[in-house]
Amino acid sequence: MVKIAIADVHRFVHDSINFLCQNSEGKMQSVFSSYGSEDLMHQLQKMEPDILIMDVNLPLESGIKVCTEIKDKFPKIRILVFSEYDDMCLIHELFRIGINCYLEKTEGFDALLNAIDDVMRTGYHIRYNLSEIMNVNPSSGKVLKKPSFSKRELTIIELTRQEFTTKEIAEKLGVHIKTVEFHKTKLIDKTNSKRIVGVVDYMVANNHIPRRPVRF
Repeated sequence: MVKIAIADVHRFVHDSINFLCQNSEGKMQSVFSSYGSEDLMHQLQKMEPDILIMDVNLPLESGIKVCTEIKDKFPKIRILVFSEYDDMCLIHELFRIGINCYLEKTEGFDALLNAIDDVMRTGYHIRYNLSEIMNVNPSSGKVLKKPSFSKRELTIIELTRQEFTTKEIAEKLGVHIKTVEFHKTKLIDKTNSKRIVGVVDYMVANNHIPRRPVRF
């Protein structure tokens, strides 16, 4: 039986993977679910799964940092990243760290099941041309595809443009202030900006948010 752990901010993903495990005829077992990096590391101290299915968009810590720490402390765990992002620089860095699979959520849960099977049988499941990915130079800023942004990220940057503080945004969205800080840091990284004002300029210039502020 394959022991599966889940780390994702979306309840739907947890429920769906748990359902897949419950209907796997004893082939898979969901051993724990986590919604953030701190809880994830705490859970891993108590039980090491065979496969960790995780998103790179976790509160408080970047996905790259979390994967690095897991590979350092728990080298036997196979990491299957299941994410909405398709940034080649991000994928390059994660494979360099040593993840075992990167799968976009748009592929669906059937593809996820196939990936789990491959990772357990061969150690890897590759959906990309790995040689091309590993030739991407993150320091050069070269990105083969334009970054995508979640609805939450777009809302945060729109509120930032309207001069709401990080604390005010957190209160408005009903989330922890650290979660907003995390999203802002990711937005700066994804747009190759130096400050959050640069992210606003990027979003407007590339039509990710309207040129006139939208009042919430």
